[in-house]
Amino acid sequence: QKKMPWTLELRSVVAAMNRMTIKVKDMFQEQADTMERIRKENFNEAVTGLGNRKFFDMQLKHLIAAEDNFDTGALIMVAVHDLKRLNDEGGYVKTDALLAGLGELIREQCAKLTGVENFAARITGADFAIVLADVTEKDAEEFTEQLMRTLPRLHDKGLIDTLEVGHAGIAMCNGQTFFDFLSDADTALRAAQGKGANQWALNSELQRQGQYSYSASQWGEVLRKIIGERKIMLFMQPVVRPDAERTLNHREILLRVVDDEGNMIPA
Repeated sequence: QKKMPWTLELRSVVAAMNRMTIKVKDMFQEQADTMERIRKENFNEAVTGLGNRKFFDMQLKHLIAAEDNFDTGALIMVAVHDLKRLNDEGGYVKTDALLAGLGELIREQCAKLTGVENFAARITGADFAIVLADVTEKDAEEFTEQLMRTLPRLHDKGLIDTLEVGHAGIAMCNGQTFFDFLSDADTALRAAQGKGANQWALNSELQRQGQYSYSASQWGEVLRKIIGERKIMLFMQPVVRPDAERTLNHREILLRVVDDEGNMIPA
């Protein structure tokens, strides 16, 4: 209480209560600071300031369990291109600066989202994950496209010596399990890495194109069936010398597998 009574007896009581209030406030603040420090130690990734793998797993599993809130959610996997080479050539200090820069770009893009529950984490050395709740496929595509367009800024800042910074894969939630959801996003990410620098791919688009975008558990079933039914073909290709005559060096015999329609499944 800032306004003190004129009566000496009341003034001393109010002063004592003010001191007690300040001490209690300081005690609660100390506890809050301690809880925040413990939270950061357990759930924050030190280099980027984003969530860590433990935080990511906990949050995503919670969203998937609450199906009503995540019927149209998206998982976006972002991977730094050739991180091992960058680390070998530039050292961990330069690599950490690059990872921190990418983390900042992800935070900036997430901050632009209005009315969309989201979180981001660094889940492995080169891999980041962004989860958007209650978004359409188009929303997820636009967010990812904007993020990919910002990646060259890391080159402009001198954090990486190439314009090929990374790639992204998008998976839309359609009732998958936690692990299948991750597998879908990872499949899209691998497809994006085959498209060129700073490209992205959508898992559902791969499925529409018939590119065998199976989850990990589905691949297990497919391969067991292929082995059990011996749906295997041999394929021969020549290996030639790079001379004018294209001299035949030898032939390779490859083993390939086929689907139920008899089409070869690409490696």
